[in-house]
Amino acid sequence: MSEVLYRLGVDYDEYFTIEEAWSTDGSSPMLRNRQIVRPEGKPGLTRELEQIRRTLPDFAYSLDRRQPRVVHVMDSRLLRQKRYSMNATVKHLDLSGTVLELVSAISGQGIPVSPERQMGTEEFLFADFKTMVHVKGKSLKVRDALTDFIPLRGRTSRILWIAETKLGTRETTYIRFQGAAR
Repeated sequence: MSEVLYRLGVDYDEYFTIEEAWSTDGSSPMLRNRQIVRPEGKPGLTRELEQIRRTLPDFAYSLDRRQPRVVHVMDSRLLRQKRYSMNATVKHLDLSGTVLELVSAISGQGIPVSPERQMGTEEFLFADFKTMVHVKGKSLKVRDALTDFIPLRGRTSRILWIAETKLGTRETTYIRFQGAAR
């Protein structure tokens, strides 16, 4: 699915975030590893996303209210999970720093988020450790704090970040930013 999201991003000038669920029993592969087929032509972003939603179990998406060029793709099981980190509210943020410092600042408010715990070689090559963000706000959802302050201009990836969370209550969400601007 990652390749399809990349192509959708290029075709429609959009960016994506991915929220993945995983379980210890490995009963369901992560969304980004599932195969999907795009329709012929370009029927429109919403139509294509709706087709994916209808054919791919656990696929959900939402359009970002503050960054209209960003689509949040998520495993729908996470949305039913109690105390899911990405739905938590950050009381107050006033930060100028890297995306990794942003994750640390959110974690410092007692929200279970952390930078990616381990990466393969390919993931490391696309990882973004250096993008600078200026975040100032109150009562921000974690998803919004991670997304709405990232500059889109010049990004080398159509995927802004990937968050992985084990299914369960109050599990840590591991976040990996991708494709720093040139």
